[in-house]
Amino acid sequence: MMEALLSKIQGAFALLIMMAQHPDTLLAARKYSPLAIAYGDDEMFLGSDALALAHLSRKISYLEDGDWAIITKDEAKIFNLKNEIVERPSKITDASNKTPDKGKYAHYMEKEINEQPEVIGIHLHHIVSPTTGKLLT
Repeated sequence: MMEALLSKIQGAFALLIMMAQHPDTLLAARKYSPLAIAYGDDEMFLGSDALALAHLSRKISYLEDGDWAIITKDEAKIFNLKNEIVERPSKITDASNKTPDKGKYAHYMEKEINEQPEVIGIHLHHIVSPTTGKLLT
């Protein structure tokens, strides 16, 4: 099911899917957008990076591009592009001791809005050829 769904979606995404038939199971997937899994005690969390998850858990794994996962409160089964179960290394982060710097901005949202051109450029670098300007496949 996930293979069929992911083959039809275009563009960059980090998805989290919950189905009514399986309320204790989440499906997650990423393409060109960050997605991390934080491991708690009898619970799991998903977010964009360690800073977003640090107050919930210090043990974090990052999905790689094209990965998808089946997540329950007890485990995360991660699959690669070939639908093979893979293990992504988990890291112990000290991000809980760090607070993101707002710089010259009054609010984090204002900072994120003003950083969009730089962030878009970073992401385009991974999907657009610098020599031809065409999308990489």
